[in-house]
Amino acid sequence: MNRSTAILAAVLFASPSLALAQAPNPQLQNDKEQIKQDRQQLKQDQKDVRDAHKEAIEDRKAMRDALKDGDKEKAAQYRDELKQDRKDMRDAKKDMKKDRHDLRDDKRDARDDLRDRRDGKPEKRTQEMREKRNEFREQKGERRENKRN
Repeated sequence: MNRSTAILAAVLFASPSLALAQAPNPQLQNDKEQIKQDRQQLKQDQKDVRDAHKEAIEDRKAMRDALKDGDKEKAAQYRDELKQDRKDMRDAKKDMKKDRHDLRDDKRDARDDLRDRRDGKPEKRTQEMREKRNEFREQKGERRENKRN
């Protein structure tokens, strides 16, 4: 086989899979959009954690200053605000962790769908596999919740 024939054979062999991977797919578009939304939500949660942490630092400093001045009422007020800031920080961290998991799952779904599509599996089978994966993940999440309680 000469060189030009080998190149032509390689192009013809690779072109159907390349065309399939390049073709628009609504499921892949949905996956990309979901990943984009998850990233934005994760950034927002990270910002919330930073803001809550800054507020906690400010309240802690104000509480110490109030205690130094001997104003116990003001110190108690700042202590309550500090408790609320810490609670907000914990909640924001939980949200951030959940968003990281969602982002990871969405990336995995997109990768799996792309792989299934590239391998030439029919769309129906891809959807069935996605439903099975989601069902398994829900059961796994329920087991985690039961383990925590």
